[in-house]
Amino acid sequence: MKSRRGLLFFALLMVFLLGQFAYAGPPLKLQAAPPLVKKEFAKQIPLVDPNLSIMGIQTRNTQTLSQVQYEVKIKNETSSPYSGHAKLALDVKHVVSGQQIIWEEGAPVQEIAPLAPGEEKVFRGQCLRKGSVVSLKASIKTNDKVWTSKTVKVVEMPTPELEITNVEIRDGKIYATVKNNSDYDIDSNGGLTVQFYGGVKQADNTVEFSPAGGYGVRIRPHSQFTQSATLREGFDVYKVTIFLSRGVTNITAAYKVINL
Repeated sequence: MKSRRGLLFFALLMVFLLGQFAYAGPPLKLQAAPPLVKKEFAKQIPLVDPNLSIMGIQTRNTQTLSQVQYEVKIKNETSSPYSGHAKLALDVKHVVSGQQIIWEEGAPVQEIAPLAPGEEKVFRGQCLRKGSVVSLKASIKTNDKVWTSKTVKVVEMPTPELEITNVEIRDGKIYATVKNNSDYDIDSNGGLTVQFYGGVKQADNTVEFSPAGGYGVRIRPHSQFTQSATLREGFDVYKVTIFLSRGVTNITAAYKVINL
């Protein structure tokens, strides 16, 4: 009797255990941890004083009116070699209406190659300069750190010889022909403007003028350009003026008056 009970208990135990394994489902698959990825960081240029000096800056005009040529001399005045981790930056200073001062990049930065103790290096190039530019600043930098800088006055922009060779009225417009008698290429940044004015005669024989259209003009050396403006009602006289912009001032090169 006891052996039968024992067999029955053993059979029930096996059924219970098999049920537990069936309920637990398939064994879990363990995923391997992802491999470690080494992040490579760009090497930062150390903020070390390059100990370079700016010996001098010179500027010269070029045939293109809005281009100025520069020459910057740099020297390693120390007794140690300079390793070549600095850059030369060139910025120009504008003075515009209201005496507002604006600094902007004048030329791309240049790498300063290694220099032996006492060695000098001259950098040459060209900067874009409008009539409002008054100064050029050269700076020696590493990253955004400026170690030394020098500012000089930019050579004055030339004033080309210009004339209005003809003014005429036709087809409901006023036409003005401007001639460049100089060797300078007056490019789009040269600041040359043809300005039309409409005038009304007053009782005292004076004329009161008001603007009637203005246009920037580009003229090659020893060539001419014709600009026009639509006539407006109410004007008795027209005046054409050509002037060169020089920041806060304008230089009048020539003008002509024509009666309608």
